[in-house]
Parts: sequence; C-alpha cells; structure tokens
Amino acid sequence: MLQDPKVYSTVIKSRNELHEAMEEEEVDVFMFTSWGRLPLYEADFGWGKPVWVSKIHLPAEQIFLLDGEGGDGIDAWVGLNKQDILQLQQDGDILAFTSGV
Repeated sequence: MLQDPKVYSTVIKSRNELHEAMEEEEVDVFMFTSWGRLPLYEADFGWGKPVWVSKIHLPAEQIFLLDGEGGDGIDAWVGLNKQDILQLQQDGDILAFTSGV
C-alpha cells in the first residue's frame, strides 16, 4: 500500500496521462510486460506442474513476454490489430528470430 500521498498522486497522474495518450490517434502506444524468471512452470496446484503457461486475455497493442518451457527460449504474445499482424508476419528481421508467428 502506498503510504505517501505524493507518490500515489504521481502514479495516478502518470496513469491518466498514459490513457489520454493512448486515446489520441496520432500516438502509437504499445504496452510491454514480462513474466520472465517467474517460476510459473514450477507451480503445482495439486494436479501437477503445467505443460504450458499463457495469458488468458491480450488486448491489442500489448506485448507479453514469458520464459518458454524448459527455459531455453522466450514466448512472446503479441496483440496487434489485423493490419499490424500481417505486417509483422512478413518482417524478415522478426521471422529470423521466431519459430512461429
């Protein structure tokens, strides 16, 4: 819990500025999050360790990074609009580092 009202106010102000910028058409905002190094494949809720970990919902213009199973790669979940996805699927630089788009 944030104890300092100034810190809380700064966080809320920054969040509001981000949302305002996202609503402007001439500004492209892409949000990134990484769950790298979290031991998600080690979690056991009583039915064994997971064989695959993912995020349920990924809004457009959001990138979600997660360690691949076995820790030897990175799963990148990329939420884009249809036009941007088509462009990404044809990008040679991106394709050189992927096993599937």
